[in-house]
Parts: sequence; C-alpha cells; structure tokens
Amino acid sequence: MGVIRGQEFYYLYVQLKDYKAGRRHNEIMTSIVAELSREELKALAQYFSEQSWPANDFRSTAEEVARAERAAISGMCVQCHLGGYEGNSGVPRLAGQQPDYLERTMLEYRDKIRLNSHAKVTLLGTYDDADIRAMARYLAGL
Repeated sequence: MGVIRGQEFYYLYVQLKDYKAGRRHNEIMTSIVAELSREELKALAQYFSEQSWPANDFRSTAEEVARAERAAISGMCVQCHLGGYEGNSGVPRLAGQQPDYLERTMLEYRDKIRLNSHAKVTLLGTYDDADIRAMARYLAGL
C-alpha cells in the first residue's frame, strides 16, 4: 500500500475520480468511491492532504542510487516531480513513498495496466525491471 497522507490535494482528488470512473483499478478503492459524491471525494482528498507525511528510514544502496539517478535524468523526472521528488499541484510526492508500491506502480505503467497517465506509460515503457526496481528503492530512500 502506498502513502496517501500528506500527498497534494489535487493529485488525491484526481486519483479518487479515476478510481470512480474506472481509469484506475483497485478492487478496494473502486468499491469505496463507487457511491461517493464529488463533494465527498473532495473532502477525502482534503483530509488526507492535510495529514503529515510519515517518516521513512528506508535506504537504498549506492548502486541503486547510481542506476536510479541515470534513469531519472534520462526520463527528466524532476520536470514534474521537482528536484526533491516532493511533487506539486497534481503530481504526487515520490520521495519517501513505500518502495514496493513505487515499483508496482511503475511496472503497471510500463506494462500498460495502469493507463491514467499516458506520459508515464510512454516513459516507463523504456525502462527495464532493474531500472524500475532501482528507481523505486532510490525514491523510497529520499
């Protein structure tokens, strides 16, 4: 499971709308949001966006850092996620996220399972498993 508390409001709201509309799939989340109104989706996003980001003491290896930095530079990830991968309006924070969640999410984009961001599908389609694993572990350790 990924960290949602402390994510940016608009990003959370869009993800909830994507679950409701079927653009993002998760059995649990889809059933939770199925009957919620627009106002209720916004209230949930607001609540979680106001929570503090949890501490994470995960650390990646020097090899993972080097590989991830090469992949991030080639993908120009900081253009959207910013230099510290803290995200911004509509773009999620990646720094300190759970490594398994990051890896699974990137693989789902790469393998065209998650289709709610065509830019990520295209970009991550160029990464191999080792790049994605290194990126996930690197980002989790920031």
